[in-house]
Parts: sequence; C-alpha cells; structure tokens
Amino acid sequence: MGLSTAVDRFFKVSERGSSIGTEIKSGIATFLTMSYILLVNPQILGAAGLPVKAVVTATALSSTLASLLVGLTANLPVGMSPGMGLNAYLVFSQVLGLHVSIEKALAGCLVAAGVVAVLAVIRALSLILRVVPDSIKLATVVGMGLLLTFIGLQSSKIVVKDEETMVTMGNLLGLEPVLAISGLAIIAALHFRNVKGSIIIGIMVTAVAYFAIQRTWPTR
Repeated sequence: MGLSTAVDRFFKVSERGSSIGTEIKSGIATFLTMSYILLVNPQILGAAGLPVKAVVTATALSSTLASLLVGLTANLPVGMSPGMGLNAYLVFSQVLGLHVSIEKALAGCLVAAGVVAVLAVIRALSLILRVVPDSIKLATVVGMGLLLTFIGLQSSKIVVKDEETMVTMGNLLGLEPVLAISGLAIIAALHFRNVKGSIIIGIMVTAVAYFAIQRTWPTR
C-alpha cells in the first residue's frame, strides 16, 4: 500500500469526493490565509511585555499542534490558530486597560481553556452555544472586530489621541496613514481577484515599503 493510498483511506479523502492534490492545494491556501497571524499576534502580545520571538514560536507551535489534533482526531480539514480578537482583548482591555499583570491574565486564559475543554468533553459546550442567542454571538464577533479595527487605526496614526474628544482624525498625508491605507487597498484588490495569501502579501509589501522609505532595515 502506497503512502497516498494510506492517507486517502485514513482521512477518507476519495470517499468525501476529494483528492490528495486538492487537499494539498487547499492546505497551502489555508496556510497563506492564516499566516498573517504569525506577524500580528506577536505584535499584539508584545505590547503587554511578552518577548516577540517567544510569541512567534509559541504561535507557530500551538497552531501546528491544534491543527494536527483536529485533523488526526476529528478528521476535519480545519486550520486552528490563536484568535485575533481575544488576544487584543487580553492585552488592551485587561493588561493595559485594567492593569492586570500579564502573569495573571495568562493564568486566566489557562483556566478558561481548561473549563472549555471540560465542557467539550462532557458535551455541554454545544448545549451552551445553542442556548446563547444568535444576536449575542454576532454582537461578540462584531465587537471584537471593531476593537481590532480601532487598534489598527491608532497604530497607523489614522486616529490619534485628543484631550477634548478622546480621539480625532490624524494627518492622513503622514507616512503611517498613507502606507496603512495603501496596504489595505492592496489586500482588497488581491482578495477581489481571489489571489491566495492576499493578506500576508499586503502586509509584506507595506512593511518593505516602510523600511525602504525610512532607510532602516530590521537587524534581527
């Protein structure tokens, strides 16, 4: 029995109307879609004092392990990675906002993960999800998205601090706003044309443009 045949039987690829080649292409597309998290997650958690290099490694390892567990135990072609919403809530709301120490915040994440794991094992998690109204589910997702958007606007200086109104419009002709808007336009254009990895391509082009204009390149 060849390797491709063994993989086909184990994951029931042909039985589900797919092929090994299709699954490989889908896996590459999924990686390109998710890979921006390797750049964004360390920057967010780094704001709370965590070492960026360690967070990059932890993000890659946790994503790999979670994806393997889902594939090997549940036989689902789903990529798993740290959520780009809860990490921002942890850093900007808990650590920087409420001044909770990063150690306590991470301990809270560990406890929450344990509770969710127990609920999943006893099959209570699906019941809870069915009880929660759809409006709250949608509002939670939208709220996290708005939080990430606001953080991005602040980081790119499109929105700046104001003593009277708390926030106001920044100088849109500045370097950071121009690059941020241009990068977003690149991502949108590539996504519209169904280019795989549009997000990571936009991030890399924007980063290279910034370093080229500043004439300072990262040394590590």
